[in-house]
Amino acid sequence: MDFSTFKKVIDQFPRKKKPNGIKLFWLGEPMLNKDFPKFLCYAAGHFMNPRGYEYITFDTNCCFMTEEVIETILEVGEIIPLFTTSLDAITPETYGKIRVGGDFEKVMGNVRAFIRRRHELKKNSPRIVLQFILMKENYKEAPQFIRYWSNFLKENPAPGNPFHQDIIWIKRMDSPFPEKQGECNQFFKEKTNELGISSKDLGFARLVATTTNNWNKDEL
Repeated sequence: MDFSTFKKVIDQFPRKKKPNGIKLFWLGEPMLNKDFPKFLCYAAGHFMNPRGYEYITFDTNCCFMTEEVIETILEVGEIIPLFTTSLDAITPETYGKIRVGGDFEKVMGNVRAFIRRRHELKKNSPRIVLQFILMKENYKEAPQFIRYWSNFLKENPAPGNPFHQDIIWIKRMDSPFPEKQGECNQFFKEKTNELGISSKDLGFARLVATTTNNWNKDEL
């Protein structure tokens, strides 16, 4: 999508009915578009006007996150409550099996750079969701994943409301076949029990591990 098309879409939001939010992605990587920072800034510009919305969010694998993107996200961060990055591994070997063609070191560096820069600027938002989808290829790495990111977030905390926290999300696998979802849920329950993983408040972040994807703080 080019910027002129994006602008037309945003400009067509109704004046009388305010949408709750806008997601700058769907089943793809938003940062593949080199104009993503421009799109984000334009969408953010509508937040304070009468036909604005409550929030902006997106999911990203952080493969294409740059210094410019990080600065833009933090510049408009007050209307981005959080964004999710899918990591699914804590070693390059496992990452390479799950995210074929991805650059593990680059992705890890990009995520750390965002968290460090937010800490340096003392920005409260956006918070980050570090996602780890539990599957047979990676489940043994889940405790190491939790320890690594728990330590990093503790060393680079975001200030502000303790109820608005970064999240380490140990997530169940979603099956494209409804009849197979029960098996995915059972695998998740068995492995999280085996590894001793459960939802908890870490103080500086939240660990979320649940079979539902519609989690909230009441599930801790």
